[in-house]
Amino acid sequence: MCRPGGGAGPPRWACRPARPGGASTKPDAAAPTTKAASTASCWHTIPGQRQPVMIWPLWRQPLDTHGIQTLLEHPQLRPRHTPQGITLDRRPWPPLGVFAVAAATRQPIEGRKSAGVLTPTPILTTD
Repeated sequence: MCRPGGGAGPPRWACRPARPGGASTKPDAAAPTTKAASTASCWHTIPGQRQPVMIWPLWRQPLDTHGIQTLLEHPQLRPRHTPQGITLDRRPWPPLGVFAVAAATRQPIEGRKSAGVLTPTPILTTD
């Protein structure tokens, strides 16, 4: 049993699901430091955009961890950059159970070491 307060039982990292490919999620585990390896499922690099964009779909049906990762990485939910801005086609959403999509980028704060705060970003949906 995983115990948030520490106590008896496995350490907290052991309670987390393994990364794809069976890699450990233990904080001190050796992990590649390449940019591609450190990108989370919902972040997308879009040509024409300075910063990566986080795309988060809203869906109806309950999903387990693997289902969520599959949905977040689904090719039909990859945005593209058009003259109007960040665009996403809405037609493939119904079979995926998706009814809305939100987007955000990180805005750095001067003097802070963090990657920045998430701020909403407009996203154009097309039919």
